[in-house]
Parts: sequence; structure tokens; C-alpha cells
Amino acid sequence: MKMTRLRLVFSTLQVVVSIFLLVSCCPASLAAGEFDPYTVLGVGKSATQAEVKKVYKKLARECDSSDENQTKPKTKEGPQNNSENGSPNANTSSRAPKKSFVEVTELTDITYTSNLVRLRPGHMNVVLVLTDAAKNALLSKFAKEVYSFTGSLTLHFSFLNLDKHKEWMESLLEFAQDAVQIDSDEDDSQHKADYTGYVLALNGHKKYLCLFKPVYTGEDLHMDSSSRASSSSRDEAATCKKTASSSLQIHHKLDRLGLWMERLLEGTLPRYYIPSWPGLDKITTSK
Repeated sequence: MKMTRLRLVFSTLQVVVSIFLLVSCCPASLAAGEFDPYTVLGVGKSATQAEVKKVYKKLARECDSSDENQTKPKTKEGPQNNSENGSPNANTSSRAPKKSFVEVTELTDITYTSNLVRLRPGHMNVVLVLTDAAKNALLSKFAKEVYSFTGSLTLHFSFLNLDKHKEWMESLLEFAQDAVQIDSDEDDSQHKADYTGYVLALNGHKKYLCLFKPVYTGEDLHMDSSSRASSSSRDEAATCKKTASSSLQIHHKLDRLGLWMERLLEGTLPRYYIPSWPGLDKITTSK
């Protein structure tokens, strides 16, 4: 009998201590000054021990759930997984550009070694060929066409000025026999080859290049359709071709560069391997 009373007293003390602990974690109760355990539990003083325990457990569960909601960190809504638009190892062109501009450096005797000869494995330098007269128009168009590819860490962008380094360009194209053959077929003996608007993708480590040649799309040829239909003679056709060539605006030479860049990253473009890059003397500006 004595042991039973001791257990009852001990159990009651446990409930009272637990109630005061519960009160300490409930700011509302403290603020109101409700320190009486029966008042906190909302039961009368004549309530049995079983009733007190039942109300206490219910209140404890509510207090625990409130603490969990306050301490549980909010999950941050991150960007959508790349797998929704493609695999994690997707093409480098799918990477968002890190800059709001395209950094294009000039390929000269000063930058020749770092930007080409000693280019790191897996890296490529995409070089736009231009002249002083066409520099502004071509650089602007070039930046627009390659901007979506600037997120790739393995691509670098440069330009080569033909007015300064045409000898280097011709030395390089000697190894691209197919391209040189096409040029010789298209050019008259009276006209020199025009490399303005060409783009070279140079792999310095593996010593090969991929070549982009401007293709006229006919967007700037303003000729009456009826006059074109009636031009059946060979001489008139030749005249129309010459007019089309002369009316071609410079920036349209790069109209298909974006598609070419996609093929470059896919690895589906023809590659012209170079035994060794032309010497530094070929790109040094003659004084």
C-alpha cells in the first residue's frame, strides 16, 4: 500500500514537472501569467489523474507540432533540373551565357601563342576573318551569332585582320585543300580571293581547323520577279549573279554561322589537320 502511494505521488510530480516544462515552451501562457497547471490544462482541480494525463498529452502534441513548424527550415525552390530540357551532359550550347557581352580578342603575334599554339586540350578558338572596312559590321553580327554559345568554357573568340595578316590566312588554307579548291573554282583569274566573313575554328592542341564559308541566302537581292523570269539568256544570268554578289550586305555573310556553331559542337564538321601551325613570322605585321 505504501509503495502504491509512493508511485502515485511520483507520477503526480512527473505530471506537474512536465506541465511546468510545457508552460515554459508556450510563450502565450507565460505572457498571460497562467502558471497554475490546472488552468494551463483547462481542467478543474477535482479532475482525476487519468483526465489530467489525457489533457496533458493532447497539449504536448500540439506544442510539439508547433515547434516543428517553427524550426523546420524552408526548402528553397531551386532552378528546374536540367534533365527537363535535356540530359545533365547536354550540349555546351545549352548553357546560359555568363556574360552580357561576347569577348572577342584580336589574333596577333602577341596573342598567337596563348590563343592558338598553346591552347589547352579540348579548347577551341573561333576566329572571325575581317578587314578594316568590314570590321564593325562583321564583329556586331558575329557577336549576335555566337552569344548563345558563350556559356561554354572551352570556346574562345577572336578575329583576324586580313589587312595585317593575309599571308598567315593563305598559309593556313594551304592545308584545307577542299576549301582552297572551291575558292579557285569560284574566283576569276582577275580577282583575288576574298576571305572576308570566313570563320575558322582552331583546335590548337590537336592541330586541326573547321572552316565556315559565307553563303549568300538571297535576302538582299531586290530584283523584280518578272524580270528574273524573263532573263533566259546566259549573259543576263551572269549579270544577275554579279549583281547579287555585289548587293550582298557584309553582315549577311554570317547569317548561317549559328547553325555552323551547333555542328561544330556536335563534332559533325569536316576537319582539316595541320602538320604544324604557320610560324610566328607569318602573322607578324610587316613594318
